[in-house]
Amino acid sequence: MATTLLQRQVLEQTWEQRNFFNIKCRKSGLRPKLTVIVVTAQGLKMHGGTPEKMIKEPDMAGLKKGLENLEKHLCNLDSFGQSVVVAFNKYAFDTPSEIDTVQKFCEERGVPFAVNEAFTNGGAGAVDLANTVVDAIENRPSKELRFTYDEDDDIETKLTKVATLIYGARDVVLGEKALKN
Repeated sequence: MATTLLQRQVLEQTWEQRNFFNIKCRKSGLRPKLTVIVVTAQGLKMHGGTPEKMIKEPDMAGLKKGLENLEKHLCNLDSFGQSVVVAFNKYAFDTPSEIDTVQKFCEERGVPFAVNEAFTNGGAGAVDLANTVVDAIENRPSKELRFTYDEDDDIETKLTKVATLIYGARDVVLGEKALKN
């Protein structure tokens, strides 16, 4: 009903991107106009090797290393034809230089960026993000949705395409038991 009555709807997907686009969107006909990736300095630092007990402390090296993970997500979303906005969920212990580093990383890739402070400032803290999302949808919406594999590909081909194109595997080797089934 929302798709017929609303100008814009926001869908939070908790599936992995590959499942959401390759299965849910393919089967439902849903065609997102934009994807928002939500990041935190803590999450980026963890992906960059910062020990969990240290992620609330400044660690620019860990944050920068963690940007490689964000880069992979941006590349994957581009492979699906998605336009992206990066939303930085700000915590009180995040430093201006951490936020600036992530913003510069996004700007260098032409990806819109917004700081989200809704948790601490309510709706007023999400206005910049909302405006960034609306602007991206209006001025650079997602392209035609592209799938990782064809629906009639055999299971081995689907598995290989997902492993190599989404996860960066060099190859997929199936054992004898898997090949029998």
